Amino acid sequence: MIISTQIPMFASLAALVPSILAAECSFTLSSTSTQNIVSGGDNTHTCYAQVDYGNGETESLTDACNQVHSNRCYSSKLPYTICVHTNSELSDGYIDYADQHKDFNEDGCEKYRDSDPFGAIHDTTCTFPC
Repeated sequence: MIISTQIPMFASLAALVPSILAAECSFTLSSTSTQNIVSGGDNTHTCYAQVDYGNGETESLTDACNQVHSNRCYSSKLPYTICVHTNSELSDGYIDYADQHKDFNEDGCEKYRDSDPFGAIHDTTCTFPC
């Protein structure tokens, strides 16, 4: 009797495994520059590299601008290393993860650029199977 009640529980857990494995992860490189044009131009520059695990959990991998604006590999909770090759503006480059190769200018990657008199933001986000 006990065995027959456990089988449906294991079957339902096994059904969840493909959806977990099929999750889409994303990796974002971001750079923001701001300037106070009213009081003489105090500049700030912030950056980050972040992975989104596709389940609502995110992890910041670095907030050091010299690491975000260069070629680098990042370790995370994912089974493989994420390697990035980019230029200093994050406008061109690619991400390698396992057998996935994502060029910043092709499908699977999105770039967000915006600027105004107070500053500029440059984000590049690429998605790939976790």
